Amino acid sequence: MTRITSFKSIYGTYNFPSYTEQSLEDNFKDVLARSTRLPGTDGGVDEYGTGQAPTAIGNINLSLYLVSPTTEGMQTLRDNIGKLRSWGVGQLFYQPTDLTQAQRWAFCRINRISGSQDLKGHPDRFQSVQISFQASQPLWYGAGNEKLWDDGGLWDDGGLWDGNAGAAAPTSIVTSGTLTVSPAGNVPTTGRVLLINSSGSPALNPIVQRIRDGQIADQIKYWGSIADGDWLEIDPRSHRALMGTSGADVYENCEFLNKDWMTLFPGSNSLQVYVAGTLGVAVRYMERYI
Repeated sequence: MTRITSFKSIYGTYNFPSYTEQSLEDNFKDVLARSTRLPGTDGGVDEYGTGQAPTAIGNINLSLYLVSPTTEGMQTLRDNIGKLRSWGVGQLFYQPTDLTQAQRWAFCRINRISGSQDLKGHPDRFQSVQISFQASQPLWYGAGNEKLWDDGGLWDDGGLWDGNAGAAAPTSIVTSGTLTVSPAGNVPTTGRVLLINSSGSPALNPIVQRIRDGQIADQIKYWGSIADGDWLEIDPRSHRALMGTSGADVYENCEFLNKDWMTLFPGSNSLQVYVAGTLGVAVRYMERYI
């Protein structure tokens, strides 16, 4: 079965015991569907039309046992798991049932920790614990080709915050061209778009479009110049658009067709790029699962 392995935040890492059984449940596949009855008609009207209904706030319920050969050791185990309440939002990791796959994680916080103590069950040696986590976004993430916080890279070295070691090199676009982005996962994700200029001349007014069935499904426009040796980062996860070397906020110079800026579906996504000049274009993403 899927197994929770650890909870990691800026305050530390807690590794869940690997020697006991777990019970795990989440509601990440739930939606808040809503239909309204109309007088004199059968059935009702779906208030969200034919599109997807909004998802519920994510909840993850984990049950496990703490096991200690001594009563003193059991108190230490209880204290260690209790401190997670103050760790704020962190990453809850789990190992998929396919052990060859990398671990996935959800961004969440502790909502409740409980554990009953019944003398007949010898809680000084075997302690049942129930933990509830709350995830504002009900999603499990995989690394995809994105750069991660703890992979050894430096956030403040002034360089380009590019993808991880498995990420493809940027695609060179002269005036116009295409690239294909193929995330895994089983639900759509968003792409962080990097427009990198090393051509020797300024690049003007780039446009990045996702094309689906011959139509423009998503579009990002930047009205301005990207100097030689500079780059533009457009990140829908943080809703920011920044010039690389200066860190200047250029959001007001951008136009977006949709609220998620650049949505990527599992499988193949075709992107069309236009620019006055030459740019290297890269799209970085995390995989999403439910």
